Amino acid sequence: MAADIETRDTGGGTQPLEQLLSEKFGIKMARLDIERALDALPTIHKASVALPAAEAAMYDAADFGEDQDAYRRKMLDNVAAYTRLLSTARTSAEVSALLEVDPSRIRQRVADRTLWALKDQGKWLFPALQFEPDGPRPGLVRGLDKILSALPAGLHPLAVEGLLTTPQDQLRDDEGKPASILHWLRSGGDIATASGVVEQQRWASA
Repeated sequence: MAADIETRDTGGGTQPLEQLLSEKFGIKMARLDIERALDALPTIHKASVALPAAEAAMYDAADFGEDQDAYRRKMLDNVAAYTRLLSTARTSAEVSALLEVDPSRIRQRVADRTLWALKDQGKWLFPALQFEPDGPRPGLVRGLDKILSALPAGLHPLAVEGLLTTPQDQLRDDEGKPASILHWLRSGGDIATASGVVEQQRWASA
């Protein structure tokens, strides 16, 4: 899979995928790490990045050409997002020290889905965004264990990240603007309200 997209025609030759990721997203990863990320990504169908028919017709009428690079950009965005999750993730030992629990307890919480973990080359990695590394109470973001355990099993990591970081209309900050689940919880928002957002997401996908 990775071999099919490892280079891009730039007009003056080809450019390695790892160089593209470094220049566009500031991510420096070895080719093997990028290939592992690609293997973990869901299949992206070209139809999923195409414009709706009515919108496409509007652009055609205005003499705007079709964006031939939409599929490639979508793929690169997904690769970048996933490699970022991997490259910034914490190890089991680091999480054990952060939460001040035995490694066996970390494994139990992974099984209970109260910690978000990614399996990579037989080892668990824990996306950093779920933790509060600083402050008076470092550890897992308050209430996030209840959110994680309510997510459907097997949900793709990019879907989990999107749900946690995308502003939600049901969650409003002090200025009345939509807030993400992570921002809501970190700001002291009601955990049950955030859990309700997850339940609505599950209804929508049923």
